Amino acid sequence: MGSLLTFNLGVEAGQLMVLCLLLPLLLWLRRFQWYRKMMISTSCLIFVLAFYWLIQRLQ
Repeated sequence: MGSLLTFNLGVEAGQLMVLCLLLPLLLWLRRFQWYRKMMISTSCLIFVLAFYWLIQRLQ
């Protein structure tokens, strides 16, 4: 049980580190006019990829 907890805490810490590194860049990119279109396109791409993986795992 302890190893599972430390593994999950490590994963969460890694996600926080990535967020802390990317957040300043994303805030800076908000200044550009194309930012909104890029974010919507990227979100749609992530959704399609996740949906594809879901369908793969259900088969």
